[in-house]
Amino acid sequence: MMPGDGLDQLRDHDAVFLRAVGYPRVPDHFSLRGLLLPIRREFEYYVNLRPVRLLPGIASPLRDKAPGEIDFWVVRKNLEGEYSQVGCGTGTGEDEIVVQQAIFTRRGTDRILRYAFDFARRLGRKYLTSATKANGLYHSMPFLEERFAAIGAEYPDVAADQDHADI
Repeated sequence: MMPGDGLDQLRDHDAVFLRAVGYPRVPDHFSLRGLLLPIRREFEYYVNLRPVRLLPGIASPLRDKAPGEIDFWVVRKNLEGEYSQVGCGTGTGEDEIVVQQAIFTRRGTDRILRYAFDFARRLGRKYLTSATKANGLYHSMPFLEERFAAIGAEYPDVAADQDHADI
């Protein structure tokens, strides 16, 4: 997915801009393992920041809204959680088993939450929502919600609430 010295070529730059990565006949995990995760891990790109906008000319379920009325950002972890490499597989056929561990550290969780609160503050936004699956993920999402409340207490100027992703 990149030259053997690809990370060294990127090392002296201030930013890495990636566009869509992949090819329809190549499984997604090739680009993730061969390009995206090595870059994220080597340079600790821990924030997955995605703007959400309604663009003119796009047929949308939100078609009664005008461009500019929908303007929010999604802040996600980029290194932990589902991006953990902890897991294993064993067995064959009907007895095959795979295990994927989602890892949430307090350091990594607090770092991404502080980023989200600081980002909201920098944008002049007064509202931040955490959307999790705490109703279905027994340990990790309640931990994330508890940390969100604790970090949120450090930002009294940013109102914060928590919702379930399927609400």
